[in-house]
Amino acid sequence: MFDTAVDVALAAFCAEPSASDDEILEKLVREGLDRWLAAQLVRWIPIAFARPLLERMKVIVDPTYTVGDRQYDLVDEPVYVAALARAANASKEELDATRPRSAEYRAINNALWAAGPDARPEGARVALSLDTKLALGDGDGGAPSVRSLFAELIEAHKINVTNGVEASSLARSAPRAWLARGLDQSCPSVGELRFDAWIYPKQGRFRWLQADFSVWHPRLAAPRMIESYVGLGDTWREAIVDAVTKFMQGSLHTVIASLIDRDGCASHTHWEPLEDVSPRFDLCVNPPMSFYAETRAPDYAALLRALKSALAKRQLSREVHWLRVLATGSNGAIDLVEALLDNDPWPDGEQIVANAGWDLVEPMWAARWFMVIVPR
Repeated sequence: MFDTAVDVALAAFCAEPSASDDEILEKLVREGLDRWLAAQLVRWIPIAFARPLLERMKVIVDPTYTVGDRQYDLVDEPVYVAALARAANASKEELDATRPRSAEYRAINNALWAAGPDARPEGARVALSLDTKLALGDGDGGAPSVRSLFAELIEAHKINVTNGVEASSLARSAPRAWLARGLDQSCPSVGELRFDAWIYPKQGRFRWLQADFSVWHPRLAAPRMIESYVGLGDTWREAIVDAVTKFMQGSLHTVIASLIDRDGCASHTHWEPLEDVSPRFDLCVNPPMSFYAETRAPDYAALLRALKSALAKRQLSREVHWLRVLATGSNGAIDLVEALLDNDPWPDGEQIVANAGWDLVEPMWAARWFMVIVPR
């Protein structure tokens, strides 16, 4: 439930590592997070990111914390549990920006410095005492989970998702049970298909991020299918929703049709044979997308024919392949051309895309197209 919120807060910690906790909290509020969520993130992320190191150092850390004379279990705090799950994949930059903020980490560090160079932390005990117990507010606090939104989009097609929206709700309402069921290590799934999504927040005048939507399936030609979209907005919620909406319009239905239900998204995709003679593959095509400036569309039918012709000449394995093409431009020129086949650059495809007859207008423009190649 709070996985995306943790990523948003980590970006703030890393952008301003010398800022105080209060300054980080106010920054998150200015960027659109509800104050209750910002407070939870600033409190629990440093503790969650420091604890694995303390445990490796054989420091004894209690699984509880106290407020006055009352004791509470950390595993009942959903933001702490989300941060602890994320800590397993933390970068050095994220650890350096968060761990020193943990009172437990500082206490052990100070004790070691005072004891001298030969001191060892094994057996030391730290107990976490806090001034208040923070309450959860309503909803997602301004940072909806992209993993949960991905699951919602699939479930909206009347497809049962294991560890989907229900599991995300459990992560908030009963984090202890969420952990006990191993859901911190499990991706949502539909049969043999597993999927996940996460964000890479960027710092700038506006909120913007890259959202990666990943799919694993034994029929894929590469270990996983990755679709990435940029999201923009005045708040983190707007940026997240922008990226997820683009994914829904540009890739989701093709993924469902090619890997879950061939006829499930007939109004959003179309199928056609890849080869004109003795077809061995079918092509599932999503409508192309345009962004930013209004431009005259190229002859997409001709572009598709050229891409199909080039793909038909390749010795494709009898697995599911996918192709994403992208072109961007500004100031009357093409800035970037991309053709990724099974996530890898495809030079022949790049040349075809470059020669598609783009309308080279002055404002910034972009076009994107996603398709999946399925063996018959």
